[in-house]
Amino acid sequence: MALFERIRLTHGHFSALWPSSIEPGTEIAGLDLQLADAEIAGWVSRRTSLSDAEREELEDRCRRMEVVLPSIPADAQPYFERLARLGRLALGPRGAHRRKMWRG
Repeated sequence: MALFERIRLTHGHFSALWPSSIEPGTEIAGLDLQLADAEIAGWVSRRTSLSDAEREELEDRCRRMEVVLPSIPADAQPYFERLARLGRLALGPRGAHRRKMWRG
């Protein structure tokens, strides 16, 4: 079931437009939202396994994204919630115990 959710969320994310309320390069609590989006989406779309270092970086970006979500404008939150959820799904069971942010 996680595979189908990951496919659905990946398609939804890559089809979505960047939220208009977020200027490219916007940083919240030191997290560049555009860079985090590119990094997480890149790791999620890889066809090879992540190295331990990449898994740690992905875990860090997801954690930081979840921390800043309340500070993101409400209209943009679904975009970034989906992104964090995708990252957690890409991490698999080790990341699955984390908070589930998005249900859609």
